[in-house]
Amino acid sequence: RAIGMGEQGRERVFVEDLSSNGTFVNGTKIGRGNRRELHHGDELQLAIWTAGSDIPYFYDKFYHPSARPMLTHTIVTSGAFATVKLALERRTGQLVAVKIMDKRTLYKRGQPNEQTDQETRILMALDHPCIVKIREVFNEEQFYMVLEFLQGGELFDRIKRKRCFSEAEARIIFLQLFHAIKYLHNRDITHRDLKPENILMVDNTSLRLKISDFGLAKMVSEETFLHTLCGTPSYVAPEVFNPNSQRAYTKAVDMWSCGVILYVCLSGQVPFGSIRGPPSLQEQIQQGLYSFDDPVWRDVSDTAKDLIEWLLATNPNERATVEQALSHPWM
Repeated sequence: RAIGMGEQGRERVFVEDLSSNGTFVNGTKIGRGNRRELHHGDELQLAIWTAGSDIPYFYDKFYHPSARPMLTHTIVTSGAFATVKLALERRTGQLVAVKIMDKRTLYKRGQPNEQTDQETRILMALDHPCIVKIREVFNEEQFYMVLEFLQGGELFDRIKRKRCFSEAEARIIFLQLFHAIKYLHNRDITHRDLKPENILMVDNTSLRLKISDFGLAKMVSEETFLHTLCGTPSYVAPEVFNPNSQRAYTKAVDMWSCGVILYVCLSGQVPFGSIRGPPSLQEQIQQGLYSFDDPVWRDVSDTAKDLIEWLLATNPNERATVEQALSHPWM
């Protein structure tokens, strides 16, 4: 390794190949005696693995035999339910996302139960092109869920960059979203925490997406779940705020969240928020107090607004189902 100073006094890091077997940067061989500047995110390898070989991607002769099948490193995100880390699968060399959950949050009194194990088996059996696939689950000192890794980040970040989508773009997004929700609802799975942060983009350019964190809200205690929603309630259906004795979750809560997300996608703004008060955010949601008065809505079609209004019906019995949403003229 050689370190020098750049024109503006910044450190520059180089790697020089002195090996007989070769050194690789991002899969390209440097060549003996050659030097290559390293940049943030470069992948340095001392060998290139081929799928046809009998040797796994990580040859663990130098590791303890009980070494885990994943090498975790960068934290992708951290929330109330879990921390998500980017990881490398030893056997295949593929990047995966590992969701790490505290058992005290996941299980009552920190102990597993049959219901949670059944929920896990149901989620692992899900197979839909617009739902993040659960590859493996490890129940150790913490609960580890290994998921496919998507390069495009969250829909939330895409909205921040674009500010809002055209109707044509939003229609592509919601065609995928509604079909994924239909798949879940047909299996009696309600997401309960749909928001742009839980919708992941497959890559950085297309509008292909997958829902994540589906069903996980059912695996945590009701108290923990409600506490989390109180932190970011903008996408929560009115009935979630009802007292315990009156609270009844149905699939309609997901459709309300879709209405809020569609509003955000087309305007770049949330329909409910403390900035719009008084009244309070909770009262705005429970009374359905939102509008299309902002100038951004002048160019949005009436059919799009009609779908939003149907999805944001405060009475869950009058709210559009996923089948009705898919059949709406705007779709």
